[in-house]
Amino acid sequence: MISPTSISPTSISPTSISPTSMSPTSMSPTAPTRVSLRRFLLGSVVLAALFWPLVSAFGHARSHSFSHWQSDGNEAQVTFWVAELEALRLEGAPEPGSELEAWMAERLRTGLDLRVGDGLCSPEPWAPVPAAAGFLRWTSRFRCEADLSEQAQLTVNLFLGELPDHLHFAKIETPGDGAGLQERILSADAPEASFQTASRSSVFVQYLILGVEHILIGLDHLAFVAALLLLCRSAKEILWLVTGFTVGHSLTLSLAVLDWVEPDIPVVEAFIGFTIALVTAEYVAARSARHHDVARVFAVGFGVLLLGRLNGFPGLPWLVLGGLAIFSYAYLHWIEDPEKALKIRPALTLCFGLVHGFGFASVLLDLGLAPGRLALSLFGFNLGVEIGQLLVVAVLILLTRPLARYPERLRTVLDLTAIALCYLGIFWFIERSQGLG
Repeated sequence: MISPTSISPTSISPTSISPTSMSPTSMSPTAPTRVSLRRFLLGSVVLAALFWPLVSAFGHARSHSFSHWQSDGNEAQVTFWVAELEALRLEGAPEPGSELEAWMAERLRTGLDLRVGDGLCSPEPWAPVPAAAGFLRWTSRFRCEADLSEQAQLTVNLFLGELPDHLHFAKIETPGDGAGLQERILSADAPEASFQTASRSSVFVQYLILGVEHILIGLDHLAFVAALLLLCRSAKEILWLVTGFTVGHSLTLSLAVLDWVEPDIPVVEAFIGFTIALVTAEYVAARSARHHDVARVFAVGFGVLLLGRLNGFPGLPWLVLGGLAIFSYAYLHWIEDPEKALKIRPALTLCFGLVHGFGFASVLLDLGLAPGRLALSLFGFNLGVEIGQLLVVAVLILLTRPLARYPERLRTVLDLTAIALCYLGIFWFIERSQGLG
């Protein structure tokens, strides 16, 4: 991974790297440590051939389902929803349509348990209800022998028992003015949640934890943070870039969750892949000192995607692809001057942070915020994201710090990391674009 200790994307001299040094290194494009662009291209081809099946299997990186429980005495009304693609991942799932809805309703009957003490609550048949495009939604009512405020326990086995990467977000409301609301994240290791009254402070803590967990399970967001660190030569640069990213994603996260802006999440997910690919391409261009050639590679790649889109293949609109191609080509040319690159990088990071903010908002848009507690829950989630992000930065620095005394090994690790991240970004961009019209 990446260390800020005296690392230059274009040159790392043995004398400038030490475990305690934090001074920038030379940005000269003629530095002797520059590498051939062929090395990066060859590494990318080898990586794609070896790991394409593995990345294809786990490429979407997110697997979520949601439920909303409203209890009243000894009854609980519940709504459950999940992306249709997630339902199709279950073993034995039929083709999309009414048959899939009926099959999932039967799976819900045995996949969600609610009990009070030792008594199991009885659910009504699960009925499908209208859902957003690409989602499936059902509702039911559970009846219990005792009041749900007394040791009520929810257990979710559906998805969690079959998909190890799956997370279920349960929103539980108990009678009151909002104090009895909690949001729980259930996983294969912890599939249970209790119905209990949540205080104002515990609502904040729950959203704080949700934010930390969201950044730690968001492989694409982590990849972008790692890509940013590739470009950093000092702690000051890390501070500037992380600050720009934070301001950007905090702004759009708030706008989306407060319903002031309605993002197109599938398009946002594809754009997140593009941000990773472009940032790592900047590292490759700087290390090889061949910005024009890297820009041409990007232009050719977008040209192929654009040609396919014009011939009826799914993906982003052709105007969007053309705009991204022009922007990438111009940007990679512009940053050939290291001073220009250093000045524009925080602004670019802020802009890309705007994109990632909509990605962070995807879970909160589905789950919703605590009624009457919008500011508190939003602040808690945002703070959790920042804590998780700083943890990732700290871990990456600690992991690579021992390599600072071995410049050649450090350069190899950084180059391999750049290849892997660029490949992941391109893969996510293409794969997520395929689900668009």
